[in-house]
Amino acid sequence: MNSGNTDPRSLLISLQELSTDYHKEVAEMNKILFQAKERYQLTLNENNEKIQRAQDQMSEENILIQKEFEELRKMYEKNLPSLNEEKIMIQSQYYKEKSKFDCDFQTKVNEATNKLSEMNVKLMAMSKEGVQEIEESRAQIEREIAELNAEYRENLSTIDASYKKELSAVNQHIQDLTNYVNETTLKLNQRREQSSKDYHLSVERLTQENNAAGEEYNATCISISQNIRIRTQNYENSAAGIRNAIEGAINYQKRQVVHSPFA
Repeated sequence: MNSGNTDPRSLLISLQELSTDYHKEVAEMNKILFQAKERYQLTLNENNEKIQRAQDQMSEENILIQKEFEELRKMYEKNLPSLNEEKIMIQSQYYKEKSKFDCDFQTKVNEATNKLSEMNVKLMAMSKEGVQEIEESRAQIEREIAELNAEYRENLSTIDASYKKELSAVNQHIQDLTNYVNETTLKLNQRREQSSKDYHLSVERLTQENNAAGEEYNATCISISQNIRIRTQNYENSAAGIRNAIEGAINYQKRQVVHSPFA
């Protein structure tokens, strides 16, 4: 730049324009930086709210699951004793009925056996003429004993079948209750595990988003800072050159005034 042929005023205007452009560009870059910071903060706020909601949801689910566990426990503790009591009653009733049945049967058999023994005694002491009648009575008693045995086996079979049926029904109810409790417990544990898994996956994903947003913001800060530093350096160099030119132009004009024939 030829300082001798340059008007200081025009150089000053150039310096002002350079300063205006510089500050305008820096302001634009600071605006970009501010917007990047706002986006980053917005992402953090939104994701932290999502993490809090996920934590609240998991807590609510755990409370609900614990409540269902408690209800399941109460139901099991309420129903199992009554089923066991019913089972004991069935067993007690069976042994009671069987004992009475055995006793009645044994009484009848003993009576018939005693009669048979009496007839055997009579048979030994009786003359031949009365043997036929005693033999017929004896045969009748033996048939009665055989019928009692057959009836006993049949009735015992009926009692056993009824007992086994009732006992099997109660045992099935107990098994159904136990199966229901076990299956429900498994499902509740799976729900709790899934709830915890969903929460940790959400936190992991949102944390990754926060980290990515932070990295993007840091990269923007570094880029903007570098651009501002470079732009500032260029501005300072250009401004220094214009100031030197202004100073040179002013000195040139002073020398021209000193050497003027009209001075």
